Amino acid sequence: MNSEGGTDWRGWKITDEQAQAIFGGDLAARNSFYEDNFVRLRKMAWNYAKKWQLCGMVDDLLQGVYVDMGFFYGAYNKPVKDGKTLSHFVYWSFSKCKDGGLLYLAENDRKLLSWHNSYTAPARQYSLDAPAASVFGRNAEAVEGTLGDVLPAPDFDDELKGNELGQEFVAFLGEILSSPRMVEFLQAVVCGYSIRAAARESGLHEKSGSLYMCKIRERLFPFADELAAYAA
Repeated sequence: MNSEGGTDWRGWKITDEQAQAIFGGDLAARNSFYEDNFVRLRKMAWNYAKKWQLCGMVDDLLQGVYVDMGFFYGAYNKPVKDGKTLSHFVYWSFSKCKDGGLLYLAENDRKLLSWHNSYTAPARQYSLDAPAASVFGRNAEAVEGTLGDVLPAPDFDDELKGNELGQEFVAFLGEILSSPRMVEFLQAVVCGYSIRAAARESGLHEKSGSLYMCKIRERLFPFADELAAYAA
């Protein structure tokens, strides 16, 4: 989405005015961005977690981006002003999640804000029960309740079914696989999880992931033509 000024946001759903509002600490602008871009953020978090073997931290990565939006003005020591620097900011936030997040490092160890530095001590993650004001430095007095009260919770399953596999396709898979857990497992694989990580996300033992994948392939194979039609 481009703003009236013509900024290239590279597919991010945001305007120049919304970015400036986030710079200023506007909670509504932050929530709107998070909800509107949740599917893209989730996919980026999955891919990042898979690449760096952090698959158990997908939710932490997403929560970290939300908290770290106060650093829109500081990604790579540059303000977020277009789609490229916005993507840099998201990955910068991901990279510091294991260290406690950008806000925590800014308050406790600014040396670790460097993109190249790494730190492997146990992370200090923000609790959803923590006062929201503690994670909104610029307008803390305007934020009430806990972080859980203000953190948007998009219905990712509905988003996924509507935008990734399609509602009819998911229903078709449900008829073939006859197991909601199999469908959930397959969705996780399609969206970037490794087979072992997809098993964990689906409530299975990770060692059973390969067996589940084999069963899914066996059940889907007779319906190859129908599946190809949905893919088209």
